Amino acid sequence: MERALSSAEKPPTSTSEAAAAAMAAIAAAVEEVASELRNTPAVCRQSYINPIVFEAWRRGALNPATLPPAAPGSRGAEGHALAFLRREARSTLKLNRRIMGALARLVALVERGLGIALSGGPGRR
Repeated sequence: MERALSSAEKPPTSTSEAAAAAMAAIAAAVEEVASELRNTPAVCRQSYINPIVFEAWRRGALNPATLPPAAPGSRGAEGHALAFLRREARSTLKLNRRIMGALARLVALVERGLGIALSGGPGRR
């Protein structure tokens, strides 16, 4: 998977052609993984390939130069993959917390401005 995605250039994200090129690169990578695992692309996508990998590639974060060191006690590529997935999961969790905090602040501002309660709380419906 890493070889297939790393050989594809990071696609521009502003046009439908770029989106199509990105999808084609991802499909080719999935085909390669499926071939190596002797399975179908659908099974590989659903069971073996974490969607975080595709999102990281789209952002340009799936680059051998930026990958974290291998996880302790693991072997080679598996260790790098595990460390990468852990890093991305932590990053996503932090982003989700920031987004939820911003949404809560926005709801509070709207509630104050409108003089109504939008958010549910004790005794609110």
